[in-house]
Amino acid sequence: MDTLILIGDADDWTPAARCAHWRDAVLTNGHVLEMKTYPTARHGFDAPRSPRVYAGHYVGQDPTTLAASLIETRRFFDQRLIAQH
Repeated sequence: MDTLILIGDADDWTPAARCAHWRDAVLTNGHVLEMKTYPTARHGFDAPRSPRVYAGHYVGQDPTTLAASLIETRRFFDQRLIAQH
């Protein structure tokens, strides 16, 4: 299955480096594996709540990154779903 990872580079809960390590180690068996990192975004940049500290981590929506991630998600799905029809 094709996979798109969208992650904040400032995420201190699920660090982008950990996702990059997984991306580089996993066998894709011919499937697409894309990762897009957003420089200032933290964990939960797509969450409906305002930024706050939760469980010792800074989390919460980043409207600019959320908008960019929705465009990226749409592009990813458009390439896969429209091509099948």
